[in-house]
Amino acid sequence: MQNIFSPYRIHQSILKKKFSTVAHIQNQYNIMTNVKKQISCQIDLFIDNNLLMYPSMHRRSSKLVLIAAVAYLVVFFALASGLFNSIIEGSRRGTSSFILPSRSVQTIGETIVTMMILFMGMVGAFLLYRSGKAITPKTQEGLLAAGFTVLMISLMIGFTLINFKGLG
Repeated sequence: MQNIFSPYRIHQSILKKKFSTVAHIQNQYNIMTNVKKQISCQIDLFIDNNLLMYPSMHRRSSKLVLIAAVAYLVVFFALASGLFNSIIEGSRRGTSSFILPSRSVQTIGETIVTMMILFMGMVGAFLLYRSGKAITPKTQEGLLAAGFTVLMISLMIGFTLINFKGLG
C-alpha cells in the first residue's frame, strides 16, 4: 500500500507546480511580445497615415529650403570674401593683374577665389560633421581623412593667396 504522503508523490506534485509556473511565465512572455509587436505596428501605421500624409509637400519644401540655404551661403561668402571692396576699390586701380599686391585692395578674381576657398573649407567641415554620423568605422575614418584633407588644402590655398598679396 502506498502512502499518500510518500516522498515520490510530494516530489511529483512539486514538479507539476513548477512546470505549470514555468508554462504560465512563458505564456505571459508570449502575450507581452505580441502586445509589443501590435503597439509597434500601430505606431508605424500612425506615422505612415498621419505624419507622412503629404510626402510630396515635404519634398517640395525641402527643395525650397535647400535652395534658400545655398543662396544664403553664396551671398554670405561673397560678402565675407570682400565683394564690395573688389567692386569699389579694385576697379579704380585699372590694372590687368589677377592679384593686386595690397591687402587693402582686391580684384573680382580674388573675390571669386576667396569664395571658392571658403566653400572648400565648408565642404571639409561638412565631411568632418558627417564622419560623426557614420555607422561603420571604415566610413568614419574615410570621411575624417577626406574632411581634414579638404580643410587643409583650403587653408593652404588661402595662406598662399595672402602670401602672394604681400605685406603691403
